[in-house]
Amino acid sequence: KIKIRFINYKRRLNRIIAEEKPDIIHVHSLIYRLDGVNFPANKIVYTFHADVERALRIYSKRNFNVLKKMSSHGLSFFALTEKAKDDIKKHFNTDRIFITPNSVDIDSIKSNAFCREKFLSKLNIPDSAFVVGHIGRFHKVKNHERIIDIFNAVHKKRRDSFLVLIGGDEDGRMSVIRERIDNCGLGDYVRFLGVRDDATAIISCLDVFILPSFSESFPLVTIEAQALGIKCVVSETVPNEVICNSNCIRLSLNESNESWAESILIDSQNVCDGDIYKFDKKNVISQLIGLYEKIAG
Repeated sequence: KIKIRFINYKRRLNRIIAEEKPDIIHVHSLIYRLDGVNFPANKIVYTFHADVERALRIYSKRNFNVLKKMSSHGLSFFALTEKAKDDIKKHFNTDRIFITPNSVDIDSIKSNAFCREKFLSKLNIPDSAFVVGHIGRFHKVKNHERIIDIFNAVHKKRRDSFLVLIGGDEDGRMSVIRERIDNCGLGDYVRFLGVRDDATAIISCLDVFILPSFSESFPLVTIEAQALGIKCVVSETVPNEVICNSNCIRLSLNESNESWAESILIDSQNVCDGDIYKFDKKNVISQLIGLYEKIAG
């Protein structure tokens, strides 16, 4: 039954391809479903949106094998960063790798910022408070335990500090983080906002955005925070290409919580002359079209 279902699935894909006659098929996750369909591998593009090493651990061996096979037949890769390009080359031994970033609408982000005073009032946070924030699902890779420990170090230095956490629960981890907060005596100073459609606008109400993740491929939330001029303190797993503003600081996870707190609280900066608009959707779309035309021939 499974075999018949898969054959029928490929037949449906082949029928769609025959009707639509695409010049390019761009895959962003599981490629094994395209194995054996009537479309040339050298017209297929694949993008890793997670860190390449992590993605290869998460995805099935079958997905890797199909990707390897298609790569040997001319499949092209879009890499988000130089590191991703190096990792792809190491695993798939191909030169058909093109670097192109993810994108956001920079002007829309800037024009939709919230009024800080009104928003914080809804959360029962004084406008004069020092507000630290994080956006990310409650997955182990986002390192929420470390977020709490860092905020605890911040709060010991600034008693008027608050932490805002945006993101949905995953595998019951939110309750684990709530317990850690209670154990630190921080319950009155942390706000859980869950999944929010207006998460980007909320960033505009922060003093500092933090991202001490164990792994990041290309965190768009860091781009959004920088577009709003919000200070960012992120782990070194965030690619250097993402850093555009001088008030966006990368720190090692080996640094102490006190060192992170110091970087969050003081007016620390780095030397940076990046252009945030290189991630604007208009520029990235233009770049993508050019790459598609090159691959399509």
